[in-house]
Amino acid sequence: MKIFKISTKIPVIKFNYLNEEHLIHFENEIKLHVGPLDYKTNVKGQMTSYTHFLNNTRFNLFLNFFAQKIFETLKNNDPLYLKNFNSLKVINAWGNKLNPGEVVNPHTHIGSVDYSSVLYFSDTYLVVENQKIYAERGDILTFFCTSKHWTDKAETERITLAFNWQNATPNKIG
Repeated sequence: MKIFKISTKIPVIKFNYLNEEHLIHFENEIKLHVGPLDYKTNVKGQMTSYTHFLNNTRFNLFLNFFAQKIFETLKNNDPLYLKNFNSLKVINAWGNKLNPGEVVNPHTHIGSVDYSSVLYFSDTYLVVENQKIYAERGDILTFFCTSKHWTDKAETERITLAFNWQNATPNKIG
């Protein structure tokens, strides 16, 4: 696990998810279900609905892994200021598919969420507050929802699963 400090107030946490069966499942789900929000949001490419993965069994298994990694991070330090973090509640979870030349415009996720995370299916990068953070297949980047982030033009097909979440009540994931 790596923690990038873009500034003293803007950390980005990065770790890897190695369950290839789940990665293939998520990638196929995205490819099969893009359409509802294509070219209608900050994603100037294809998208699933914002709720597409919320009831996905494999995504909920992935969230168990994700929550454990967040807990591990907090044992050593607290870059996301989650001292009282007991569990997480995912507000929305969707897939993005960019073809060459397509982009995600600069934006934040300010609103009813605290944190944003992105799971990657290929080698690429995300720009967070003007700093490129490189990601490989299976990497997950997590940052404050208030952090401005985007992509430059995709050079090859770029598929990601994004989700926004917040601290929730104890023993409740999903």
